[in-house]
Amino acid sequence: MDSPAIFHMQTTDPEIIALNEHFTAKNVNYKIIEGTNATLGGVKAIERTATGQYRFTLQGDGLVANTQSELPGVPVYKAAGVNHIALVSDNSVIDKVVEFLKA
Repeated sequence: MDSPAIFHMQTTDPEIIALNEHFTAKNVNYKIIEGTNATLGGVKAIERTATGQYRFTLQGDGLVANTQSELPGVPVYKAAGVNHIALVSDNSVIDKVVEFLKA
């Protein structure tokens, strides 16, 4: 966990905190698609709890925990059983992206 690359991907990184606090552009209709109840190579996602502890969770895509994907006020589409890598090729996710683009 001492790697700068890993540090800058954590939700505790000051740059990530600043981005999450100021992410919205007024002219963008944000949507989030996240995998849930999925593993990646049999491994669950890791999430940070409110007490600062880390734990494995199926509330994620096997790599990214849902709590790290969600932003205040942004609608979330959950793709059940779809892992991080499969998100880009899963038919239900592709259909949802097309639906979002047509709206």
